[in-house]
Amino acid sequence: MWLDRPKVVLSGHFGNFEMAAYLFGVFGFKLFSVARELDNPLLDRFVTDFRESRGQTILPKRGSAPDVAAVLEERGAIGLLGDQAAGPKGCRVNFFGRPASVHKAIGVFALSSEAPVIVCSATRRAGLFSFDIRVEGVLDTREDRPEAEGLTPLSQWYTALLEGAIRRRPGQYWWVHRRWRCFPQSAPQVTNRPERAVA
Repeated sequence: MWLDRPKVVLSGHFGNFEMAAYLFGVFGFKLFSVARELDNPLLDRFVTDFRESRGQTILPKRGSAPDVAAVLEERGAIGLLGDQAAGPKGCRVNFFGRPASVHKAIGVFALSSEAPVIVCSATRRAGLFSFDIRVEGVLDTREDRPEAEGLTPLSQWYTALLEGAIRRRPGQYWWVHRRWRCFPQSAPQVTNRPERAVA
């Protein structure tokens, strides 16, 4: 999976995405993750120190496009969350049967650098510190596939994979993330049912 090419590693606000990114470093895979700085600078420093303690590097969400481009040009790996609402100027996708938006930058980074897009998830299992780490799908943007033909099909491809992962474990998604705030009339009604324990 770790080709000598640029890579875009994608997940969402689902399960323990922090643990997944952390484990990339533990297993020796260098990952540059884009994350918003926390409002409290002391807490931000604490969280960043933890995230970077095993080889992950955190890039600030604002103003990091040149750094991302440089990492991809050097055939590095960028870690992103692909389910953040991007407003009306974002790329419109279908998420749980309703319109939502995603940031166009994800597709721009992948397509312009011809980077494979790797969609991952990390969900909790029964038992302490027990997780399922999955690769939900891989799209090689060099291949002649409909999903790699532009921003919208690429964005819909990874959104559908994230939706499929969430449907397996709906109790582990951050439903409070206001995913549909760009189209409030379309937001689904969510029933918070306790998730069954995994045997």
